[in-house]
Amino acid sequence: MLFFIITFPSDFDYSIYKILAEDSSEKNIIIKNLLKKLYENKFNSKYIKLLAILNNSRNYAINEHINNVINLLNNSRYDISRIADRILESLDIDPEQYIVLQTKELPFTYTIELDYKPSLFSSEESEVNNINKKGFLKDTEDVMAYVRLYLTEIKILSQETDIEIINIAQRVMQLGKDSEFPFWCNSISEEEIRRIYNGRFNLEISYKRPRNQLVWDGLMKVIKEFVELELIDIELADELSDKFDEGIFLINTKPKPDFIGSILEGKSLRAPSARKEWATEMNEEYLDRTMVFKNPENTFILAEHSIIKGMGWGYNEELRQSFIGFTPDIDFGDKRTLIFNFTSKSRIEDYINLQNKGIALYNGLLTINKKRNWLAVNPLMCKDFGLTFNQNKGCFRWDDKKGNKVFESIYWQVHSVDNYSRNHDSEAGYGWYIIMYEQGYKLIKDMLGDKDLYQHKKITRHM
Repeated sequence: MLFFIITFPSDFDYSIYKILAEDSSEKNIIIKNLLKKLYENKFNSKYIKLLAILNNSRNYAINEHINNVINLLNNSRYDISRIADRILESLDIDPEQYIVLQTKELPFTYTIELDYKPSLFSSEESEVNNINKKGFLKDTEDVMAYVRLYLTEIKILSQETDIEIINIAQRVMQLGKDSEFPFWCNSISEEEIRRIYNGRFNLEISYKRPRNQLVWDGLMKVIKEFVELELIDIELADELSDKFDEGIFLINTKPKPDFIGSILEGKSLRAPSARKEWATEMNEEYLDRTMVFKNPENTFILAEHSIIKGMGWGYNEELRQSFIGFTPDIDFGDKRTLIFNFTSKSRIEDYINLQNKGIALYNGLLTINKKRNWLAVNPLMCKDFGLTFNQNKGCFRWDDKKGNKVFESIYWQVHSVDNYSRNHDSEAGYGWYIIMYEQGYKLIKDMLGDKDLYQHKKITRHM
């Protein structure tokens, strides 16, 4: 049953990974059998990700899997080989001694002249025509329509390598043959998968489109070829393939804090999906009341990024953002949706060495895993204060010399925003906020002297 759930063409595996990573000797035999089955059935991506999470949690010895990890180090997909590389390095094993180059010459597909007119795949009309009346992707022989979801990445690779976009897209389509789908949906259409979800499993959640999985497979293989041929560097390859971070599975989820209110309305507590004026009826009083700075427990909200959605037939969403800054203006103005300073790296292990400006940093990564969009205090400022980064307790936590908390981040969630039950009397939400304890507030005020500290607040509503 566990194998069935973890290989499901949705993202149940991310929930299962978190459960399996928790310390419990009773799970060891279950984990051992699951890993064995994943590897034997060539679910290489799921296998190496689970292994990386278990290795990172230190709750499961992975020594018996080292030969498998070395084998996957030379996998044709860059993302899989990169995770294997990180595992070996964490075990003090030098990956370089086991790497076998698979691409020694530039494949012919990259060099031939292909006849394709850009106007055919850049028009809005063409975009709409890729979807049929039922909302599913149409079958197509058009290579640019085929790779559309990852066209941005392909364009970046083209700029870096001076290889034409169409040639890279053709190579992606050519190499994308291996999808990690379970046997029961490996050869059926997208529409049939949706029918099984609704009829047999009664699931109102998103699923992985078969074509997009093949395109991702091909893209990862192209990136691996470019790295081996030294046409792109590791940093760019990591950026384009970065869809997984084993560090996030050590982050615990907390309940919604009291200072974040509800969007449900009236005596029946319904989501305002049918009341159009809801999106524009905010004012300064609402903003001041809902975006607090100081809590009753003598703690301060240094920054917050939260999303709350109504789970009814209509669509309504509230995006909450705030942060404390040294200046009265936001660095990027108020035209950008997100008001925070962004990180320059996206994996948690890189956090401690970030060199970005701003008090609070937002990990602005396009991802399905909400925890990866973390919000944390700037490590440069904490180092200047002489604080110590606590890797063993809390999340992005900084302590004073006595071990007292000064700053820490909290991830909260209530229900799932992906499971639309069509119940108008419900809402779901998630987000990050940074707690600044009293000592942290004093440190910042002492640093500023007579200068003012500013709280920037923004609430955006969509219907």
